[in-house]
Amino acid sequence: MILSPTILATLSVIALLGFLTAGVPIFVSLGIVGVVGTMLLSGVSTALGILRETPYSSNAEYLYLVIPLFVLMGHLAFNAGVTNQAFEIGRKWFSRLPAGLALATIAACAFMGAACGSSVAASATMGRVALPEMLRKGYDRRLAAGCVAAGGLLAIIIPPSVVLVLYAVITDNSVGACLLGGFIPGIITAVVFMLGISVLLRRNPNMAPPTESFTWKERFVSLKGAWGIVLLFTIVIGGMSVGVFTPTEAAAGGVIAALLMLFCKPDRQGLTAQLKETMLDTVRTSVFIFIIMICAGLYSNFLIRAGTGKAISLGVANLHVPPLLVLIIALAVYLPLGCFLDPASCLLITLPILYPLVVKDLGYNPIWFGILVTKMIEIGLLTPPVGLNVFTIAGVAPEIPLEEVFRGASWFILFETVTIAILIAFPGLATWLPSLMIR
Repeated sequence: MILSPTILATLSVIALLGFLTAGVPIFVSLGIVGVVGTMLLSGVSTALGILRETPYSSNAEYLYLVIPLFVLMGHLAFNAGVTNQAFEIGRKWFSRLPAGLALATIAACAFMGAACGSSVAASATMGRVALPEMLRKGYDRRLAAGCVAAGGLLAIIIPPSVVLVLYAVITDNSVGACLLGGFIPGIITAVVFMLGISVLLRRNPNMAPPTESFTWKERFVSLKGAWGIVLLFTIVIGGMSVGVFTPTEAAAGGVIAALLMLFCKPDRQGLTAQLKETMLDTVRTSVFIFIIMICAGLYSNFLIRAGTGKAISLGVANLHVPPLLVLIIALAVYLPLGCFLDPASCLLITLPILYPLVVKDLGYNPIWFGILVTKMIEIGLLTPPVGLNVFTIAGVAPEIPLEEVFRGASWFILFETVTIAILIAFPGLATWLPSLMIR
C-alpha cells in the first residue's frame, strides 16, 4: 500500500516523538525519520543521494563560521574574568535594593549576554559565580536557582546570540539585523525580570536577606571592570551595524579581542589548561549544533517533498481567522517542542514550515518574528521535562533539589510571557534598531 505524502508526514511526527520519548538522541531521531520518510516517498536511490549530499550542503556556508566563533568568544571572555567583573558591578550598584544580589545576577547576565551567545553556558557560569554567594547570604533557594537559570536566557536574546544567528541563516535574513533586533527586547527582558523579582519580594520579604551598602566611590570604581564587555560589544555589534565588518569578520574580531583580554589578565596561572578546556568546549558545542543541522536538514527535506509547508499554509488560509491568532498559534508550537528539544533543533524543524506561513503569507516582519521565536525558545529552556538551563543549575548546585529549581524558574516563565506580550503589542521595539543599520 502506497501512503499519501500527508499521511507519511503525520506518521513521521509520531515516529519522531516516539524516538524522543524512548530516549534516542535528537540528531539520530531526525536522521532516521528523514531518511526513511524520503525513502518511502521518493525511493531508495533518492534517499541515498540526499544522505550523501546533505552533510556537505547543509553546513558548507561561509556564514556558518560565526557559530563556533561566537561560542569561542564567550568561553574566552569567561576565562578572562568578564563574568566576575559583571557580577561585581551589579552587586555594588543594586546592593541597596531588596534582593540586591538577585538583581545583580540579572544585570550581570545581561552584561554577559554581550559576550556569550549560549544560554546554557551563561547559566553554568553565573551558577558558579552568583549562586554560592546568594545561598551564603541566605536567599531562598528557589529564588536563587530560578534567578540564575532565567538570567542565562538573556545570552540568547542580547547580541551576539547563536540562536539569532541560526534563525538568520535558516531564513536567509541579515545576521547583523537579527542580532541588533535582539538588543532592546533583551534589555526589556532584564527589566521585567528585575521588576518581577521586586514583586515577589513584596509578597514574601523573607525570600531575601537585608540589603547591604556600598559607597558611591566603590560603585563607580567597579565600572572600570566593564571595559571588556564594552569592547567586545563595540567590535561585534558596533562593527556590523555601521558596516565595517561582516558578521564573520566581527565574530573573528571578538575572538581576537577576548583572547588578548585573557592573555592580559593579571593572574595567568593555569592559562594553558584554560585554553585547552576552552577549545574542547567550543568543539563540543559546535559539533553538536552542526550535526543537528545535518540531521534536521534530512528531515526538513522530507517535509518539503511531502508538501507539508504548503498544506499547512492552505489549511490556515481556509480557517479565515485573524492573522494575529495565526501568529499566536505558530508561536505556541514552540511550547511543547521546547519541553523536549534544544533551541537549534526547534529552529531547524519548525522554520521551514512556519516562516513562509508567518512572514511570506501573512506579511509579518521577519526580524520581529525571529525575536518572538527566540523568546518562545527561552521559555522552553525553563520548562520540564528537559529544561536545559534548569538541569544546568541542578548540576552546578546539586544541594538544591531539581524540583525546587523548576519551581523557581516557573516565576520567570510568567515574566517571559509578559515580555512577549509587550513585544507583540509594540513590534517597533524589535525592528527599530535594525532599520537604522547601514547596509
